[in-house]
Amino acid sequence: GQYLKRAWFEIVDESVLPMNLIWYRGLDLAVSTKKTADYTASVRVARHQEAGAEHYFVAAGFNQRLDWPDAKRKIVALSAGEKCQLCVEAVAGFTVAHRELKEALAGICMVRQIQATKDKLTRALPWIAAAEAGKVVLVRAAHGSNDWLDEFLAQAEAFPATGAKDDLIDALSIGFEQAATNCRGPHIYSLRDWASVPDTGPSPHTIDEEIRELVA
Repeated sequence: GQYLKRAWFEIVDESVLPMNLIWYRGLDLAVSTKKTADYTASVRVARHQEAGAEHYFVAAGFNQRLDWPDAKRKIVALSAGEKCQLCVEAVAGFTVAHRELKEALAGICMVRQIQATKDKLTRALPWIAAAEAGKVVLVRAAHGSNDWLDEFLAQAEAFPATGAKDDLIDALSIGFEQAATNCRGPHIYSLRDWASVPDTGPSPHTIDEEIRELVA
């Protein structure tokens, strides 16, 4: 690829990970199963510093074409089990999806809407530099599918070629930015805390209609 090389990424088993990592799950949404649609993709990222060394672990990825109900179920199940912060990119049409995830995970984990103010390549450059320095480590799960690893490496080698898949790249950019800048404390709200979080999203009565328009 022009920017990324497969050899930069070490793959380790999850059994060797340090304890008490703070995870951020980056989510790149695409709520349609049409053959021309993008994929819903996600990875979780944790930053670890020890003895002057810094690494970013990337784990538990998926990359699938899913309609919104299936995507929501999968994301909620993952996030509830991990109790990591869920970071959803704020792009046109997906504010409703963010709201539904926030409501479904209330009291379990924080769901943040991330503003995308830069192009894909610019957002990826910080973790590309970290990967070149050997600081981005991919994690092989002991259970479940690891198919996302080969898909991620294929996307990395092609990035940023026009027309190439880059959904996992985008998901990593979201998670990496949050792990690099907000590495602190568990991201779990009590119900009382959650009730105090301001909510400026659309009325619940409009959600079903807007979702139908989004995937039409």
